[in-house]
Amino acid sequence: MLNGTVSARMGRFMVDAARQAGMNPARLIRLPDVGDIVLADEFARVSTPTALVLWEQIILGRPAVHAGMHAVRLAPMGTFGVWDYLFTSGDTLAESLRTGSAMSRSSGIRARRSCT
Repeated sequence: MLNGTVSARMGRFMVDAARQAGMNPARLIRLPDVGDIVLADEFARVSTPTALVLWEQIILGRPAVHAGMHAVRLAPMGTFGVWDYLFTSGDTLAESLRTGSAMSRSSGIRARRSCT
């Protein structure tokens, strides 16, 4: 997450999941940053408040089912691009994050960012 946002890819996923959960289309249209133009731009970001509204709708649409597990079933490998591989690089989420962090350090990403 960058500065209170999620990626457009995550935004697209959450919009689709909220629609499947029965979110009122009129409410979805009123959300400020999930229009087709924004979601089509891989460099665009969706605000955290909008992501929380979408997640709320996903949960409300599946009250008898654990929403997180339902969301996982909606996201086959490839849904989140390279993030899929990051989060499956370890046996646990914590291990995967450590692996991703180590890969970032070894690739010099951090050093390049600190120079800008």
